[in-house]
Amino acid sequence: MKPEFTASHIHSEDMGDYLLVGLADQQFDTREYLTFQRAHEFDEQDVRLGMDAVHIERNDQGFSGYGGMRSVVLFSDRLHIDFDARGAAFMGGTTATDVAFAFPRESFETLRSGLQRCFSGFSYFHDNTRNA
Repeated sequence: MKPEFTASHIHSEDMGDYLLVGLADQQFDTREYLTFQRAHEFDEQDVRLGMDAVHIERNDQGFSGYGGMRSVVLFSDRLHIDFDARGAAFMGGTTATDVAFAFPRESFETLRSGLQRCFSGFSYFHDNTRNA
């Protein structure tokens, strides 16, 4: 798995019980993707099992887990994620990843809004596009 790719498609949706934000190299026949999922509410079991965090997946369920992110930074042209030791372990040793953007400005606003909702309450998300 390469630590970076270019996304031409984004998807952000409230799935009822959780929020989903996804980036993919293309809408159909996807080869590269990154998704974030966040429950609307974390229950006692989520807390006990360490699932009271944003879930991240990169290209396959085998490269996924809850939390494990040191920082998630949104720039106007890319998303950068630094993983902590636990995140690097479930990402197969990858310590950071970048997703470059190749989609319309309207899609960027959908992405920004989705990420803000998904990471609300987590201090490691930073929107570096506010002053851009």
